[in-house]
Amino acid sequence: MQTTHTTHAALWAAAAFALPLAATATEPEPASSVVLYGAVDVGFVHFTGVPAAGDGAPVTAWGLASSIGAASALGVRGRSQLRPGLTLDFTAETGFCAAGLNQIGVDADDPAQTFCSGAGFMQRKAELGLSGGAGRISAGLQPTLLALREGDVDAFEDGYAGAVGNLSLVSTNRPGLGLSRVAQALSWVSPPLGSLHLSAQYSFNAGRHGPPFGSDGPVPRAWSVDLNHDAAGLLLGATVAQYRNFRYALSDDTPYLDGHYRIGMAYLRAPLFGALLGNALVQRNTADGSDGRETVWSIGLALPVGTTRWMASIGHYASSMAPLPQRVDESRAWQYALGWRCDLSRRTQVHVSYAFIRNAAADATHAGSALSPSPGGGVTGVDSHGFALGLTHHF
Repeated sequence: MQTTHTTHAALWAAAAFALPLAATATEPEPASSVVLYGAVDVGFVHFTGVPAAGDGAPVTAWGLASSIGAASALGVRGRSQLRPGLTLDFTAETGFCAAGLNQIGVDADDPAQTFCSGAGFMQRKAELGLSGGAGRISAGLQPTLLALREGDVDAFEDGYAGAVGNLSLVSTNRPGLGLSRVAQALSWVSPPLGSLHLSAQYSFNAGRHGPPFGSDGPVPRAWSVDLNHDAAGLLLGATVAQYRNFRYALSDDTPYLDGHYRIGMAYLRAPLFGALLGNALVQRNTADGSDGRETVWSIGLALPVGTTRWMASIGHYASSMAPLPQRVDESRAWQYALGWRCDLSRRTQVHVSYAFIRNAAADATHAGSALSPSPGGGVTGVDSHGFALGLTHHF
């Protein structure tokens, strides 16, 4: 059964790459460009109610951090006109620690954190794509459709202290899944369908690091589909994704689950009054071999005024999910956030943001989420505050 599934996936991949080629002419028309791009982001952050290094009481931490308003990253991207109607493009992007490896938010002893975002050199994003009459097909290490759409409708643009990622299932899912980025990913974006946009993504190994979580289990596969309407300032859509062969990130002894993890997201960004934008999203998941589920919703407002942007949002997280035969009480967390950004130039912004999380967690494995410099999340049942003031420059 697995061999048949793999064969079908391989055939689909080959056919997908052939689609743009089939829709083009044969006369060459050489034209190409390569661009170096990136961003440097550094700021002062202050957190309260965050995990201590050991099992001590929650602590307060402050200092310099990077990737608050935008990920500090360096990349190269390019395009080549292969022939009329057929274009090749590529991207290779790496993260770096603009405040140093010992910045707040990074464990300097963790090799995976050496680049502060992404799993290694050029591992934030790396893909090769072809665009033609049948749309765009690309392959490599890519952000998931879930992560892309989540950032599109977050009032905080999935950054700053109030990022929806503090609570979202994309960032805080119970199973150890690659919901933000997936390796061995193949994506297709349809050609224009009026105001409708259709995208699909398949990952041959959603774990990103060879056989993920150890070599003793099956490789997790994943697919996702996104459909949205985007016209006249209104973005309305839905994304569904399914992962097979996942493992809960609760302990090294947790077995692989030969089942499916499913997540769905509905989202909206709409003009309200004048320049005021309303943003909303709802996420929910279920999983085979598990009890309970997780649900997240977020509502936000964004107001561009001249060179400034004002941001506010309220979010809620609830979870009762646990691998069977475990059953746990529902945990909840609420996030309230405010933010402001000012464009000093076309490429440079100063920003300030604040968020408060009311963390009503029921147990240590369902701590909800908290503003924290620790990748492990918050402290069970402990509220947290986060303040950030920073400067971002894009180039």
